[in-house]
Amino acid sequence: NHDQTNIPRAPGRLDYSLSVTDSVGQTVHAADTLQVDQRTLRTKKRQLVDNAEIEHYSLLLFNFKSAELSPNDRAELNFIKKRITKRSTVTVAGYCDRIGDVKANHVLATQRANAAAQILGTEGVQAVGQTELLYDNATPEARFYSRTVEVTIKTPLEHESN
Repeated sequence: NHDQTNIPRAPGRLDYSLSVTDSVGQTVHAADTLQVDQRTLRTKKRQLVDNAEIEHYSLLLFNFKSAELSPNDRAELNFIKKRITKRSTVTVAGYCDRIGDVKANHVLATQRANAAAQILGTEGVQAVGQTELLYDNATPEARFYSRTVEVTIKTPLEHESN
């Protein structure tokens, strides 16, 4: 039965039952309860620290030796831009893989950060090129993931007046 009307949409209890029949007709039944903790993309990307909301975003689609943003990255940056308020401080950190000259990679990392920061706007946005590696770079996949930009938004929480 694929009834999706009872799928939890908030934290709570999930009661389930399962019946499995093998090829010779033997059936086994199981039932139990699970506690459900709702984790949305928003809660995964958001933290509360020192009376501020901190949000983290990553763009992982830079091509080798390129600072050009893809259409998907531009769409994500436009979404991120809507999360920025006048009180927010924004850090855009660009990264590279370990292939090539360290100085050239730092320049490229800075270009990646600047490309993203340009879409986000200049007020309250700091773009920096990083020299450390995010991943060990031993595999092509790790090098691909290292060609990224991370955006961090820190917004002070508003205090209610009495």
